[in-house]
Amino acid sequence: MSTKQILLDIASFLDSRPSLMLSAPDRDGQRTILDAFLAVCYKELGAAPRLLDGDSMRSLLREHLPRHFKAKDPLAKVTPDVIIAYLEHLVGVENVPFAFEARMAIQDAEADFVAAVLGGQAGRVQTGKKRDPFQHGASKLGRNDPCSCGSGKKFKKCHGKRAAE
Repeated sequence: MSTKQILLDIASFLDSRPSLMLSAPDRDGQRTILDAFLAVCYKELGAAPRLLDGDSMRSLLREHLPRHFKAKDPLAKVTPDVIIAYLEHLVGVENVPFAFEARMAIQDAEADFVAAVLGGQAGRVQTGKKRDPFQHGASKLGRNDPCSCGSGKKFKKCHGKRAAE
C-alpha cells in the first residue's frame, strides 16, 4: 500500500467519534501512533488493518511496532488505546471479520509492547539476524588419509586422483 492510503486512513480516523473520545494523546500523538501502526500493517505485514487476526496483531505489537518508537517514548503507554479506538472506527465503517480476536490480542500484548518501548529494548529488535557461516563438524580429508568411500586405498590414489585430473 502507498503512503497515500495511510494518510487517508489516518484522516478518516481523526475525524471519527472514537478519535474524539480519546483523552490521552492529542491529534498529533494519534497521528504519530497511527502512522507507525498503519506502516507496519501495509508495508511490513502486507495486510489491511481490518484483516488482522489475533496472531497477526500480537506479532505486530510484540515484534514490529516497537521498532517504530524511540526508547522510552511516552506515546507507548497510550498506543494500545489508540489502536483499540482505531479498531472501533473500522468496525463502524467496514466489515472487520476478526475484530474480537484483534481486541483480545491487543489486551494480551499490551504489556509486552509498553515494556519493550519503555525499557529501551525497542531499537534492539532485529529484523533479520545475521547467520554464522556453515561449518562442517568433520575434519578435512587429507591426501594420505584413507578414502571415505571405504575402498581401503589412500584418498590420493582413489577419489583424489579424479579430482586432480
